[in-house]
Amino acid sequence: MGKVVISMRNFGPISAAFLFSMTASAHSADLLGDSGLPAVSTVNGKFGLSGGYLNNDGRYHGEGSISFPLSQDFGFQVDAAAGGTDHGFIGGIGGHLFMRDPSSHLFGVFGSYSGINKIDIGRIGGEAHFYLDQVSFEGLVGYEDADITGNKVFGVADVAFYPSDNLRLKAGYHFFQDRSFGAFGLEYQTGMFSGMVQGPVSFFAKARFGEKSDDSIWAGFKIYFGAPDKSLIARHREDDPANTLLELLTDVKETTPAAPQPD
Repeated sequence: MGKVVISMRNFGPISAAFLFSMTASAHSADLLGDSGLPAVSTVNGKFGLSGGYLNNDGRYHGEGSISFPLSQDFGFQVDAAAGGTDHGFIGGIGGHLFMRDPSSHLFGVFGSYSGINKIDIGRIGGEAHFYLDQVSFEGLVGYEDADITGNKVFGVADVAFYPSDNLRLKAGYHFFQDRSFGAFGLEYQTGMFSGMVQGPVSFFAKARFGEKSDDSIWAGFKIYFGAPDKSLIARHREDDPANTLLELLTDVKETTPAAPQPD
């Protein structure tokens, strides 16, 4: 895999925007309400296995996250993922630093390094969630630097609806690696897993449909640990932000210009 270098000329405005965002979010409790709940309820995590197809290739992978409370208002999460497609490696690492009131909102910054089939992608950006009863509005925006597409803005806008406390339905618009996508997903938490790690089990499926035939569907299961007695909606708002390492990848092929034809 090649070396990822995000252009340094972007760090000035990005860093200034992040500092402004985090400073502004420090006053958000006064505007949005303060439930008194911590940003992260306790040290917790999740691990999942899934598979499907990506641009007519098979895909298979595992992913995991661990979240830590830093203070009443702040939390930190580490993400990791690894697996493969029919043609090579897929996965990466990432991290989130965020301020959250589980009753109303999350504001944070994140960075990640990921790769797919020898294409390396570095990302840095900001994220925000807003919670309204059974609906969550979730967004990411920032810069990415990929081997083929170069420095680009990327963004995610998702709306999640919980018909019940243990069922999540999601739809959204994603733009990354110079492609536009419609994204859909569901997750249902049910039962308990008993083994080396004990915790609730959820089953999930995701689909992404894009321009230039960049389609993907994958499904699998997750095991949550560290906070066993919670509904899915409480887990998503009180424990861990989403791990998007496997969601924001598509196999962009380099194109070779056609050879000139003789006169």
